Amino acid sequence: MQPLVLIPEDVVSGSGASPDVPLYAAGGKLLQLTLQITRVTERHTLAISIWGSSDGRDWGRRPLCVLPHRYYCGTYHHHLDLSDSPGVQYLRVEYALRCWEHAGASAYSTISLTAEVVHQDVLEAAAV
Repeated sequence: MQPLVLIPEDVVSGSGASPDVPLYAAGGKLLQLTLQITRVTERHTLAISIWGSSDGRDWGRRPLCVLPHRYYCGTYHHHLDLSDSPGVQYLRVEYALRCWEHAGASAYSTISLTAEVVHQDVLEAAAV
């Protein structure tokens, strides 16, 4: 199965959201999220939350997960366990770039976010 592209590599600024991404066979499974930040303006933080929906219209009141704020370029891995949310068929990513020193600076970052199903054999091998 190909990784789900939640945010294709792009320059983002301010706040925004990804398009709705259908899960298909990844629904109800453990996903590994890979966030890549290849460029970020100094003194800014990137906040990301992942939202789920069963119908692509109702996104609920709380995100499925909130990633730790990121300040630096790098590749970051996180897990999103959808086994407790079997009805979720769509994901949406919301992001916000915020300045933590002076409010007048323009913020931008180059990011991408993908999700891949973590297979049972990989989990068993990691537990050894």
